[in-house]
Amino acid sequence: MPLSLSIPSHRHSRDEECVVLQGALRIGSQLVVAAGGYHVARAGVLHAPITTEEGALIFLRGESVSAGQFV
Repeated sequence: MPLSLSIPSHRHSRDEECVVLQGALRIGSQLVVAAGGYHVARAGVLHAPITTEEGALIFLRGESVSAGQFV
């Protein structure tokens, strides 16, 4: 993920798993997932905005987000 990327709140129809390989992600205002960290976003649940100030290399398992899924 490039520097200063911001993904708005959204939902998925399936669970989404994320492993941060390098850098860090901020999910919402408080949760930081650093390199080596794991996060799962459950299906149907509103996912908090995702940002990264330093950039991040991630492994993401789930489905892609279409423009209509953003809230």
